[in-house]
Amino acid sequence: MSLHPSLAKQTAISLTRWWAMAGLDYLVDDAPSSWLEQEKSAADHSSQVSPNRAAEAREARPKTAPTPAQPVQPEKWPQTIEQFCAAIEQGQALPGTQLGGGCAKPFGRADADMMIISDIPDFDEIEAGSLGQGQSGKLLANMAAAIGYDLADCFLTALATSRPASGDLPEEAIGELTAFMKHQIGLVQPKIVLILGSAACSALLDAELMSARGNLLFVKHNGQKVVAVTSFHPRTLIARPVLKAQSWKDLQIILINKGLP
Repeated sequence: MSLHPSLAKQTAISLTRWWAMAGLDYLVDDAPSSWLEQEKSAADHSSQVSPNRAAEAREARPKTAPTPAQPVQPEKWPQTIEQFCAAIEQGQALPGTQLGGGCAKPFGRADADMMIISDIPDFDEIEAGSLGQGQSGKLLANMAAAIGYDLADCFLTALATSRPASGDLPEEAIGELTAFMKHQIGLVQPKIVLILGSAACSALLDAELMSARGNLLFVKHNGQKVVAVTSFHPRTLIARPVLKAQSWKDLQIILINKGLP
């Protein structure tokens, strides 16, 4: 892929920034074991806290399940992002808000140029009540900064704002979740959409992540097309740091097309 001369310097600066932020400089002169030790440490920590969380969840579980909220019909879906966030706080049964305990609200500007879409919140995002938090949020902020975006100036959302116990979106919910996400895209009207992870890629682009990566694609909604780029979810990059080099190639597509209509 060749760059326009006016983008060469910007791309070089962004590349250097990305190496530093993503930690790829360690891949040059450190033994591979340095990454494995980090992953082992994270896994050990997870194994320590997970049983406690499970026990707390069992203790906090009510003996009688509360009556579930009635699903909000499409004609009554929120007509602004502000209404969407308020509906989550009110416990309304919008698509993706009732798949697990707790919710993580979208993060960022409702009029953002770049919209970032993932599948489900991570545990620390559920605990914080907002997307863009924790380790994944920090890495995502670095990824955005590497191509000239402040994460707070983007709009970060997910197909589901609650987290299923299985960690996967239920197959029977994909259609409604996709329709509601396209509704959100219509509200934000971004110039470009960054789609993170296999589930979100499959839902919005009807394509496998590995075949969709590296291409400038489009999300179609109501007769309109929004430019889309897809890449790995930050949680995948944290688990497999070697993939950060490939992720940078995906982000270059946004950098090259930044500012284009």
